[in-house]
Amino acid sequence: MPGEPYDLWPSDLGRVKQRTPAAILQEQGAVLGRRTSNLVIGRVVPESGLSYVLPPDAPPIDEEQRFSYSFDLVAPALDHYHFKLFSFTHGIINFYPVHFILGRPEMTRWASSEAEFVTVVREILNLDHTKRVIDSLIAQSQVPV
Repeated sequence: MPGEPYDLWPSDLGRVKQRTPAAILQEQGAVLGRRTSNLVIGRVVPESGLSYVLPPDAPPIDEEQRFSYSFDLVAPALDHYHFKLFSFTHGIINFYPVHFILGRPEMTRWASSEAEFVTVVREILNLDHTKRVIDSLIAQSQVPV
């Protein structure tokens, strides 16, 4: 008669307290929804096959495998229209540095720590271009169909 299966895993799995870059951006997506009465929300979308050439002065990501995402502005009233605001990628083990791509591959930024990440995200979210896109999505969401 077989016994209980062995549990050979470490007892302290899943006890990391650091917030991931994706979690921070999910929070910001929810804040945007509250600020716009859910006419526009922010959504973190996993990406696969994200490849771009980093600028020579960008800090390298040590790991071969990475998590890659986009941060999209979504207008639920417009059949969930998605506008990709930026993409970002980081290592699987080390969350930082994070590399950002804004619109075009030549528009890249990076953050070496959570504090730098928050600063870069704040700058992106406060760009005039970002505000214009959000205002446009709100206006179009309020048009009666």
